Amino acid sequence: MNKSAIVIQVIAIAILAGLSIGLWRVRGHLAFVRAQIQQQEMAVNRAFETVDGHLKSVTDQVTQQSMLINQALGKILPYSLPANVDAQIKAIQDQLTSESTSPTSSAAIKQLRADLASVVAGLPPWAQEELLPRLVPMRWDIEALWLLASQPSNGLEQLSEHASTVDYLLSNKPIGSSDIIEKNLKDRAQETAETIANAERAAAVGRANRAIKDEKDIETAARLISVYDDPESKKLTASLNGLILAHSIRDALSGVQDDFSEYRSIQDATLKEYALARTSEALMDLKLRILSAPVADPTLDKSVTALSTSLATAVATAKKEHLKVEAGRLKHYQVWALQRIKQLRRYNTIEGIELAKIPGQLDRVSPISQLHRDAVQRARHIYCREMIDLLAPIDQGLLDLAVSGWFRKVYEEKFMALADNKEKLLVVTSFAMTPKTSIEEVQ
Repeated sequence: MNKSAIVIQVIAIAILAGLSIGLWRVRGHLAFVRAQIQQQEMAVNRAFETVDGHLKSVTDQVTQQSMLINQALGKILPYSLPANVDAQIKAIQDQLTSESTSPTSSAAIKQLRADLASVVAGLPPWAQEELLPRLVPMRWDIEALWLLASQPSNGLEQLSEHASTVDYLLSNKPIGSSDIIEKNLKDRAQETAETIANAERAAAVGRANRAIKDEKDIETAARLISVYDDPESKKLTASLNGLILAHSIRDALSGVQDDFSEYRSIQDATLKEYALARTSEALMDLKLRILSAPVADPTLDKSVTALSTSLATAVATAKKEHLKVEAGRLKHYQVWALQRIKQLRRYNTIEGIELAKIPGQLDRVSPISQLHRDAVQRARHIYCREMIDLLAPIDQGLLDLAVSGWFRKVYEEKFMALADNKEKLLVVTSFAMTPKTSIEEVQ
């Protein structure tokens, strides 16, 4: 290769190297410029956002200031209604303040209410607040007129609701409202109260008549009608009270009849007579109650008379049965008492038995023998104990004349046979302390 060719290659390489370096520098500059542009764009966006925020804040502040200014102007500066609005309100007031011009029909009152609502709807809120002292009385007057124009039904519930509404309006009457309408409301309240009282009385009278006819729910009907003092109510009250008494007597009579049916089947004669006697007393009490009843009841009298007859017969029969049973028991008691009296042994008999127990003949017959004296002492003791054990339990009040006489005779004989006062005191004390045997105990 010649020298010129080498030189050309070197120059070409140098040129290429220079171009590469230039291109690299241009690329770096472009990247820097691009980064600067992006930063500027971000700064511009942030600036716009800040401006928007300031604009919004300023707008809100302006709006708030406008509202405050309007409100302040409305409160500080007297508000002057437009001529046509003021004329409409005055026309409504004129209708409400004069009884001759006040609407009475529901349609006219409804139209008046719509007119007032239309006028108020066209005013700003602060102006409505300014006109409240005039609007509130007018609204109350219109509501009162609407209530006066309505006619409640005759139902007690509807009448009570109407009366409550009237009372509510009267208790909430605002200053400046119509006194004439208030007077009409008071008249309506009184009329409604009278209507309710009449309706309640009519309902009570109707309920009382139904109770008398059907003989049902009598107590409730009597309680409702008893609060009225007019002649008709008093008559109905008396009739209902008579029915209540008659029903109570019938119930009591039914109870006596049930007792009679149950007691007449009792087997024990004494208990049967006692139960029937108490039933007879209960029937006598019923007869006294019937005499105090204001209204006679022939059917009740007939039932009581029939039961009284049957009960008297049953009581007499039960008494006979009781006497018969008692007579049998008493007779048995006499036999029992006689048996005990007969069981008493003479002293000589007891002494002989005790002496016979002595083994020696000499001791048996010798009074000075210790064995003989012991046998005599035992005999005296046995004699006292038999007298106490056999005679003391007998109730002398239950003995008939014959047995009682025999008892006293035997007692006197046995008592006189006692050896000394010590034995006599023992017998008397024992007779007094010994429980008496009853008729039931010997059966």
